[in-house]
Amino acid sequence: MKDLVIIILILTIILQIKIFQTIASLFFITETNIYICNPINNPTDMNSITPKDAQFELETGKALMLDIREPMDFEFVTFDVENVVNVPLRKLTDAMHKYEVAKRLIIADFDESLSPNATQMLKQNGYINVVYLLGGMKNWNHEQLPLQYNVDSGCDDSGCHSCSGCGH
Repeated sequence: MKDLVIIILILTIILQIKIFQTIASLFFITETNIYICNPINNPTDMNSITPKDAQFELETGKALMLDIREPMDFEFVTFDVENVVNVPLRKLTDAMHKYEVAKRLIIADFDESLSPNATQMLKQNGYINVVYLLGGMKNWNHEQLPLQYNVDSGCDDSGCHSCSGCGH
């Protein structure tokens, strides 16, 4: 009987965690706003674009990529393709007025953990041609598409190569 009570308690806790995760997935929070995601149009079901298709659209000038990673991450490694700008997620709501609502926008992050919700937020604000990069930069790299690394970023010593372990 005691084992049955323990099992019921564990199942109750698991159910409560699942309910919390479901409720939390309905919200997208930025510094200035809270957006409610439409559960019928869950962000993970929105339009995405493969890395190779994104590369083609960027190289041909058909799209603009908004890399929503933090500036430090953007400076360290960037997508090595034309038409990419860094707009950190925390500043996206303030910066979105800079882009035409009909412009093709590709939203990218490191691993697709934030870009679906950012895409949903843009769509809720009238942007009609927004997709997110499937798998983010991680998948872009897996597809062996070009990335540019700046391993010496942040070091002012001209003789320093921070990748050699100088501590800068």
